[in-house]
Amino acid sequence: MSLPQVAEYIHANGHLPGMPSAEQVKKDGLFLKEQATLTLQKLEEAFLYILQQEDKLSALKKENDTLKVKNAELEKRLSAIEKKIGL
Repeated sequence: MSLPQVAEYIHANGHLPGMPSAEQVKKDGLFLKEQATLTLQKLEEAFLYILQQEDKLSALKKENDTLKVKNAELEKRLSAIEKKIGL
């Protein structure tokens, strides 16, 4: 499930997918073993998402650094051209 889908689910249902709602807990009670398992699963999903975001951030930083170098080179070339034409 994508992050926007999770957000939509939470907005519509008031809880994470796969987790019991407050009404369900009130009705059926809380089973500690099952709840701990579900909580660990959600924690693992969040951790994996963080790792994916870190990979994307690293790639974007690398791309940004490359673009900065290219921009500096283009600025030098433009400056040289402007000097030649007297601007």
